[in-house]
Amino acid sequence: MARESRKKKQKAGVLAPTVTSALMICLAAALALLVQIRLKADLHRLYNEINTLDREVAQARRVNQKLQVDYEMLTSPAGLHSRLRDLRLNLIMPGEDARVVLPEPRVETSPVLAPEIPDAAVGASGGADHRLASRLSGR
Repeated sequence: MARESRKKKQKAGVLAPTVTSALMICLAAALALLVQIRLKADLHRLYNEINTLDREVAQARRVNQKLQVDYEMLTSPAGLHSRLRDLRLNLIMPGEDARVVLPEPRVETSPVLAPEIPDAAVGASGGADHRLASRLSGR
């Protein structure tokens, strides 16, 4: 009996490290699988974001191309004329004979007249103002 219990203890002692090692290997494998699943999920999310951004860039390029064509149409004389005709604005492009040249207005030169200064004011302000006034008025 004593031998049997000793053998059981020896088997249990030998078995414990094997079970612990197997458990640790299983936990490590499970952890590695969880990490791989997480990384694949992140990779899938990133690919979806890249595809969404690619679609947005393609849409922006299409809009840009359309705006460029519209701009070129509106800046060219033929395109502008067709746009005016489509909108029925009854506007026409001016030609060489449709221009009107207005003559320059004539500028008449008139002498500058100085205001008359009464003699009483001349005496009060001094002789310099009177001389200037007489020079301007031509006296």
